[in-house]
Amino acid sequence: MKIFISILLMMFFTYNQVFAIAPLNEQSITAAQKYGIDNSKINLGLFLKPWLSYEETSSKLDETAETAHIYTSYLLIATDAKEATLKNKKVTLQDSEKVIIDYNDILSFSIKVSGENDIFAQNLVAIIVQGDNVVKSVKIIPQAVSYNEKNKKYSAGSFVYFKESSIELGKPIKLIISTSDNNKHCFYFDLAKIN
Repeated sequence: MKIFISILLMMFFTYNQVFAIAPLNEQSITAAQKYGIDNSKINLGLFLKPWLSYEETSSKLDETAETAHIYTSYLLIATDAKEATLKNKKVTLQDSEKVIIDYNDILSFSIKVSGENDIFAQNLVAIIVQGDNVVKSVKIIPQAVSYNEKNKKYSAGSFVYFKESSIELGKPIKLIISTSDNNKHCFYFDLAKIN
């Protein structure tokens, strides 16, 4: 019986480690490259779907919904491999290692939030909450604001960067974006289940 329980525990911990965001090795780099190559022809929305979170109060999960994508090292390598494949370039381990070096200790997000006026997204504040740990973003790069006729709201995108070493990568997080209109936009990510 002890052996059976030990095997179950080993399987449980092994399963969680496979999907948790973790430092990459050659095997996981190859898997990320394969994902990028195998899915090079699908549209970007489908390609990024495993790394997508909808705002927690979203009632409709369509193109008007508020979203956040988490850009893990795995996804960055996969995206690089997808782009190289589309340009008929060879996907190399060296290129993937360069991506890892360029984004060393950075956890990045691409967000899309909505508001009632065209200045709602000025002075965004972004934090990650993980248990009692609150981590402030180190950089936010705002994108253009646009008006959506379908839901009669303004939409703004931004890239948000955090210091990865400030976050426990095997535990859930909540990304909270505060906008100038005093609204909070919350996105949940279970890091243990994300490559």
